[in-house]
Amino acid sequence: MPRRIHLECPSPKERIASLDAFRAQLGDSEAAGLAYLALSWDELAAAFEQVGEVRRVRWNGRTVGFVWTEFRDRTLHLHAIVLRAEYRSRGIGTAVLRTLEREVCGRAEYFELGVQAGNTGALRFYERHGFRASDVPTAPGFRILRKPIS
Repeated sequence: MPRRIHLECPSPKERIASLDAFRAQLGDSEAAGLAYLALSWDELAAAFEQVGEVRRVRWNGRTVGFVWTEFRDRTLHLHAIVLRAEYRSRGIGTAVLRTLEREVCGRAEYFELGVQAGNTGALRFYERHGFRASDVPTAPGFRILRKPIS
């Protein structure tokens, strides 16, 4: 179980590494997602720099991943949470979700995210944390999940 989770502003070098990790996580779904958004990779990379907030995830003094969020009215949208493989299944993702929820409690009504439909591990993870499928249209191969923030 994580002892300390901190979400911090990344260095310029860490931002580049975060974007690369995000792209790697998209894998085969990248083309479908970009087509749905009508964006090139360069345009999405520009949005990564300009939209919402990108923060590094630090656990016990180590950078273990990053999270990209954006406020949309009274909804916190999670664009991405990417943890390095060796730090998965340690409760860090759960701690990140709880930290984000605490930060926006009272300012947001919903927590929302998109997930690759074929990523059954991520779907189970988010469903265990109270997220449910939404009827919000999205790119082929992706699903939008939401949960109320209490």
